[in-house]
Amino acid sequence: MAKKEMQEQQAETPAIFMPGELILGATHFGTTPEIMAGALYGLTAGITREAAAERLEKFKTKTVQKGSND
Repeated sequence: MAKKEMQEQQAETPAIFMPGELILGATHFGTTPEIMAGALYGLTAGITREAAAERLEKFKTKTVQKGSND
């Protein structure tokens, strides 16, 4: 019975991925490694696939401000 409980517990726990792994697997998100790297910029801890997808969508819709030409 302990084996069955362990399997149920593993099914409930979402997988955690490091940013490098998500960048390498960018095609699974329908994007390029460069865009995924931008979406995950500054992230050092592991996150779930769902959290990575949310960051990617937020990054894709982010507005870019024009810089000044000093």
